[in-house]
Amino acid sequence: MTGITKRFGEAVVLRDVQFEMCGGEVHVLAGENGADKSTLIKILAGVHADFEGRIEIAGREVRPRTPLETNPTSATGGWDGLGVVILLRF
Repeated sequence: MTGITKRFGEAVVLRDVQFEMCGGEVHVLAGENGADKSTLIKILAGVHADFEGRIEIAGREVRPRTPLETNPTSATGGWDGLGVVILLRF
């Protein structure tokens, strides 16, 4: 992952984020509240498709698929009113 930059309107929330991971390694994404850790994860998950930079796997650039492309039934992020136990049973 190189040069990842994300903007919401005029606000730059991630600027030139870079990191590399290899198989068999364990990583932690840590930071203060509001550091946009979730934004970075959402970029990797395809929720935020409008970002600058490159994500590569084994030297090939990839663009994460959006939740709608991956599973149309999960694009809403869940169903309102259903608790964890009900969702796990589902």
